[in-house]
Amino acid sequence: MVSAGSLFLEPEEFPSYLAVQDGMTAADVIPHLARYYGLFVDGSLAWKLATGAAWVRLAHRRRLRCYVGRVGTAACVRRAREIGTDSVDLRYAEMRIAPSPTD
Repeated sequence: MVSAGSLFLEPEEFPSYLAVQDGMTAADVIPHLARYYGLFVDGSLAWKLATGAAWVRLAHRRRLRCYVGRVGTAACVRRAREIGTDSVDLRYAEMRIAPSPTD
């Protein structure tokens, strides 16, 4: 992990998630999992929908957490819940704000 320009942090120094994205397989990441707190599922929406459940199962079998990034619709949040994701990134989610009593 690179932070603040030239400062390198090892997973042992700070809880880190191993990022997975389009094209990666369990065989690519299993050798590295012991160093991480969990998996961060990123990549294209289509890839996350197709492989997300497998990544959650892989993480949970190893007692790791699984986080899915860039979940931007209510349907995707529901899917993340269904597959047992531990947390999601909602930064692109539509926000509904109730009007104030004076509006």
